[in-house]
Amino acid sequence: EPPPSPAESDAAAGHPAEETAAAPAGPVVGGFAGTASLLDAAALAGLLRGFHGEVDAFVRRESERLFEQEARNQKARRGFQEVQDLARGFLDDFAPEGGLPDPAGGPHGAG
Repeated sequence: EPPPSPAESDAAAGHPAEETAAAPAGPVVGGFAGTASLLDAAALAGLLRGFHGEVDAFVRRESERLFEQEARNQKARRGFQEVQDLARGFLDDFAPEGGLPDPAGGPHGAG
């Protein structure tokens, strides 16, 4: 006989499958709002939900801004590398054969 499925085990334990499937995976922000307490739990839960929403919006907004900034940085880095390669190529092509003379010991040096 095969072992019972998870849904059958939950039903046998007194947990209907709909309730176990609908349960959140982690804690719910402000999920304690309905808890009986001397504190104003409903107001605190509302504040936490609002704060959570603001943090979520901030993180999304700043993440987007940082991705755009990184894209601009990469574009500038590629442009700088291209100019550096062009300048290096120019200097390699037109530099004197023996390199530059030593300024102190050259024919026009102060030496």
